[in-house]
Amino acid sequence: MRIVVLGAMPSTGTVGDSYESALVEAVNGLYKTELIRRQGPQRIIEQVELATLEYVWWWNDQRFHGELSIRTPIEA
Repeated sequence: MRIVVLGAMPSTGTVGDSYESALVEAVNGLYKTELIRRQGPQRIIEQVELATLEYVWWWNDQRFHGELSIRTPIEA
């Protein structure tokens, strides 16, 4: 494997453990659906970086969250 030739170790989970990265994949899917696909293709990397910063701010501070009794993380 090329990764071993480069001196790195593959970061795979245990055999049969398909849920290891499920949360990360779910959040990444929301990011792609709510930001990237909704705004359309970005041609300049700085546009993607700025949009991502704004999305992370919204995700962490402004979004209503069911587990927080429909409050934002800041309100909780």
